[in-house]
Amino acid sequence: MNIVVCVKAVPDMESDFKIGSDRRNIENSHIVFKMNSFDEYAVEAALQLKEKFSGEVLIVSIGGEETKQVMRKAFAMGADRGILVNDSHCNDSDAIVVSKLLKAALLDFPYDLILTGVQAEDDTQSQVGPLLASALNIPHVTVVTHLETTDGKALQVKRELEGGAFEVVKLKAPALLTIQTGINNPRYPSLPGIMKAKKKEIKELTLSSLNLSPQNVGARGSLVERVSLEEPKVQSQAEILQGSAKEIARELLSKLKERKVF
Repeated sequence: MNIVVCVKAVPDMESDFKIGSDRRNIENSHIVFKMNSFDEYAVEAALQLKEKFSGEVLIVSIGGEETKQVMRKAFAMGADRGILVNDSHCNDSDAIVVSKLLKAALLDFPYDLILTGVQAEDDTQSQVGPLLASALNIPHVTVVTHLETTDGKALQVKRELEGGAFEVVKLKAPALLTIQTGINNPRYPSLPGIMKAKKKEIKELTLSSLNLSPQNVGARGSLVERVSLEEPKVQSQAEILQGSAKEIARELLSKLKERKVF
């Protein structure tokens, strides 16, 4: 069973974020990148299927050097090899363009299943998976919390709905699933896995090798334009009440009445 997992390098939330001089991007010099946490569950789901049915797990992504390190983590977990679309013209691509790039990267790989995280931590759009399925003209199911298959072809999945409800869907491979957290417990890379990851292949592709034009990718080829980034404005500040417990309680009650809380 050949499985593709699409992963994304996202900024670690502990990084020092600074808006660039163009006001449209984040300065990367202070950013530490990691694998999108939702994608880790997709990688684990793929590895479990590989252990059951054999085959190959291919990691696919778009980015530069920071993305290679993220792909190496997937290799250390047990994935076999990777394809990276590494071309600066792809920067600032919207979800539609990203799906087109991923489709082009997968043209020569005979996949049975494509897995993605349910969303990316940095933009939380949840669009790339469904758009990729549409571009490939294959069925898809989103927000998958459980996956069953006895032969690798007929799939039964449970997906999360609004309000805590669930839906069971049956479909056949090839298909695309977006994986929700909680479906499994992603494994930690082992030391032998980390050592082997250094030798696993990452095939790098450019727009030229994909027969795509710079005019059709990046900001120029995207329908969505990022106009500017702004830091959140501080609307209010916390007020610390001083004094004994009785004095603090009295003052707090007075302030709540002032604000007509009750």
